[in-house]
Amino acid sequence: MLKSEGFTTRPGKGSHEMFACPSGAHKVSVPTGHKTISPAVHAMVVKAIAVCDCGKD
Repeated sequence: MLKSEGFTTRPGKGSHEMFACPSGAHKVSVPTGHKTISPAVHAMVVKAIAVCDCGKD
């Protein structure tokens, strides 16, 4: 979901990946190693996408 919106990834601490928007202004940490993510993490991802206006016309 984040990659399709233009967010890039880099390693985070432990079992997490850090995603950042093209400008780097909006970031979200996503746990890896799980088959599913919690509703709270999903909400953070959706919010990061919603507030990021990088690359939008």
